[in-house]
Order: sequence, then C-alpha cells, then structure tokens
Amino acid sequence: MKKILYVILGLVAIYVIMCLIGPSTVKMERSIDINASKEVIQNKLADLKFFHDEWSPWTEKDTAAITTYTGEMGQPGSTYAWDSKVDEVGKGMMIYDKTVGDSVLQTLRFDGMGDSRVYYITTATENNATKVTWGMTFDVGF
Repeated sequence: MKKILYVILGLVAIYVIMCLIGPSTVKMERSIDINASKEVIQNKLADLKFFHDEWSPWTEKDTAAITTYTGEMGQPGSTYAWDSKVDEVGKGMMIYDKTVGDSVLQTLRFDGMGDSRVYYITTATENNATKVTWGMTFDVGF
C-alpha cells in the first residue's frame, strides 16, 4: 500500500515540476512553396469559405458537418464555424483578423479549448512563386 502511495506522490511531484518549468506557450510552423503570386495567396488565405472548400482538413474528415459563415469573406471579422458529430472534428470557429504586410492573421477556436493564434507569412520567391509559412501559437493548460 505504501508503494502505491509513493508512486502517486512521485507522479504528482513530477507533474508539479513540469508545470513550473515547462513552456506556457507552444509554437508550430510549416512552410510550402506555391506557384502563385503573394497577392493571390493572401486573398485566398483571407477567404474562409475558400479555406473550407479547398484546404480544410475538417471538411475532408466530415463532409456532413454543419458550417456557417458570418461577415463578408476576406474582410476582418469574418468567420467560418463548424459543428460535427465526428469526435476528431468537433466544434470550432476560424476568425479572419487582418492582413498586415506579408502576414495574414487569424484566430482558431476549438470548443472548450480556448483560442490559438494562427498566422501565414507570404514571401515572394523566384519564378513568381510564393513561400507560405503557416504558424500557430497556443497556450498550454498548465
């Protein structure tokens, strides 16, 4: 019985230590080169309906999810929301915040998990292509 208590106390101690020294924010980034101009790509990234129809991983996983749009697509404050019975897709919302210079800024909200900040950095490359760097930052629940 004492051994079980020591194991539980040890796990609690490890958790507390991780909470104290672990990162409070996580950042992920991925990049891809797309054969299109920076302006065209930024317009597509700001259009959440286009995102749903062409790029959304949630659309592929549940084509029957209920989707709603508010605002004028491509304008700050426009939203795309989904509600799915598939656990992996769940319920959430994307909000187009703004485009600033080379960056398109959005907010991603999964129901019950808080907001994540999403950004796309577009950089013109040779041959009229564009390097798009997608990034997301979110707070860890420690």
